[in-house]
Amino acid sequence: MVKMLSAVSHRRLWRFRQAAETVAKNTKQDVTLCRQNVRKLVVLGPCSRRPVHPRCYSTTPKHSSKQMQQVDRSEAVMNLHVNEALQPSRSSPLTDSFGRFHDYLRISLTERCNLRCKYCMPEEGVQLSPSEKLLSSEEIFRIASLFVREGVSKIRLTGGEPMVRKDIVEVVARLGSLKEKGLETLGMTSNGITLGRHLEEMVKGGLDAVNI
Repeated sequence: MVKMLSAVSHRRLWRFRQAAETVAKNTKQDVTLCRQNVRKLVVLGPCSRRPVHPRCYSTTPKHSSKQMQQVDRSEAVMNLHVNEALQPSRSSPLTDSFGRFHDYLRISLTERCNLRCKYCMPEEGVQLSPSEKLLSSEEIFRIASLFVREGVSKIRLTGGEPMVRKDIVEVVARLGSLKEKGLETLGMTSNGITLGRHLEEMVKGGLDAVNI
């Protein structure tokens, strides 16, 4: 008897339907019937953004090798097509050699900070990069857009201290606009010293979370 998780996210439901349509196309079966069969065979993983692999759990006793050879061929074919449909695309630049899809992007906005913590800043200081070597707000938006287009759903802004950038509100607002294209969460890591100055504006621009 096959068990499946009852709760699935909208994105996983979309992948489930996509798998059923692929199975229907390859086996020339009715798509509604395929959806029912896929639902019986597939357990969707707990994280919708990670690679989803079909898994079947059986509560019946283990079968002998002879009994296993008598498994209905149509079910084996169905399993094959479901696996192919739900496997992450190997052509994606965000999928590593282990088949894991990476959907989390961290962007360092600056090397500068308004604190001088011993574990971060040595007594003799560090050589900071000139401003022309840092990404502009336009370049940050362009790079983030490319990653979101490839499937990134979460972006976190870090530093240094992100709040020391004079254009931080503009950066957040531009990245927040990517939610219309698939971005789900925009976060920031900050020491909180000057966070209150622009927090309301950044929230309106699309900031969802702050790690202090």
